[in-house]
Amino acid sequence: MIIQPIAVMPILGIGGGQIYKTEIPGAMSDQKLTPRITETAKALWTIYFGLTVLCALMYWIAGMNGFDAIAHSLSTVSIGGFSTHDDSIGFFNSFGIELVCIIFLCCSLP
Repeated sequence: MIIQPIAVMPILGIGGGQIYKTEIPGAMSDQKLTPRITETAKALWTIYFGLTVLCALMYWIAGMNGFDAIAHSLSTVSIGGFSTHDDSIGFFNSFGIELVCIIFLCCSLP
């Protein structure tokens, strides 16, 4: 994701608008989520944080302990596929946990 580094570039005295335009293909290059790149970055971080917290809460309700719920939610929302167990989600042998994983993986797809 190119927006996060570009949002920090003005603090470092570097302009990032041109990089943003070159990373967006075709007709989308002139469209922005918000008028300022820093606002776009904040909006994306808010969405990511909200999905991660909600996913962790749902994992915990479905039966994971707190550590596993947080670790797996960070991986699920970012579609990293990492787990704290060798058998991944299969370790929990729970339809509810697998359902939470499926829902949040589908929500995280572009």
